[in-house]
Amino acid sequence: MNYYHNNISPLDNRYASKITDVINCFSEYALIRNRFLIEIDWIIYLCTNHSKYFMPMSGVTIKKLNQFKNSFDDKSVIKIKKIEEITNHDVKAVEYFIRDYFLKDKVLKKIFTSYSFWFNQRRY
Repeated sequence: MNYYHNNISPLDNRYASKITDVINCFSEYALIRNRFLIEIDWIIYLCTNHSKYFMPMSGVTIKKLNQFKNSFDDKSVIKIKKIEEITNHDVKAVEYFIRDYFLKDKVLKKIFTSYSFWFNQRRY
């Protein structure tokens, strides 16, 4: 049963109608989506601007990654949240979500292999 007095703040209940414009910016969905978009853009940036260290990306691959970005939806968030239950780490869950997508594709799998050392080491 949902009791309104158990909400985190009045924004969750009586003021919710007053903040609908900013929910899309500050919701957990928005946070996860922005982390996802930044991660994909960062991979594209590294592979297109630092091909000495990362496997270069073709236009077709960039297009594929942009389609992946544009396909992000509620189902993506649910998958990420399930990964987070295992990792207990929200950023790592986004990375694993991306990794799982990359490993399903021959070309992206090669890119992931060249990127994965940095992918796993940069925050720790």
